[in-house]
Amino acid sequence: MSPSFHPTEHRGYRELYVSLRQLAEHWQRLGGRLAGERVGSELVAGAAAARALLHALSAFTEPRGLYGRPLATGLGGVIAAARNLAGDRLLERNQAVRLALLDVHHARELLDYLARAAEHRGDADAVAFCNSARKRLGKAKDRVRGAYLQMAADPDRAIKPAERSLAGWVASRLGVATGTLGELVDRRAGRR
Repeated sequence: MSPSFHPTEHRGYRELYVSLRQLAEHWQRLGGRLAGERVGSELVAGAAAARALLHALSAFTEPRGLYGRPLATGLGGVIAAARNLAGDRLLERNQAVRLALLDVHHARELLDYLARAAEHRGDADAVAFCNSARKRLGKAKDRVRGAYLQMAADPDRAIKPAERSLAGWVASRLGVATGTLGELVDRRAGRR
């Protein structure tokens, strides 16, 4: 463990490595799937912001003896790959973007926690790093969220599959069928 971080911070920063890598890779891939639209461009820009923060995180933690490569960032890549291969394919475009916004929410909550822990220890540099990173992620989140809300103006397009391939179409149909079955069960249960 890093001598200058409390164990809760040490674990939290390692989790942040995972979270930022997952966010960067997931948003990059989803942004590519939604290329040609504002939301796709904002996701790609947000992915770039997450990658920049990942580099800033390394520059901040490594001098303190805390490293995030290869395992922590590698785990983030594995999580993103699983979501990119399976998760988003089952979803409508609006659903995939809404869930992607949770990626940044998680990272920002973690940064708030880490800032509080650093504040408790009296580490002004760590507090400043966390607050700056949170603001940078907030700007990316706000841009993606604005583009996401704009999707509601074209609801027919918003409910199209997040993945434009045949596999994406099949997966989205499976998701719709599962939802339809769930509605049927709930409707019958509600009548009793």
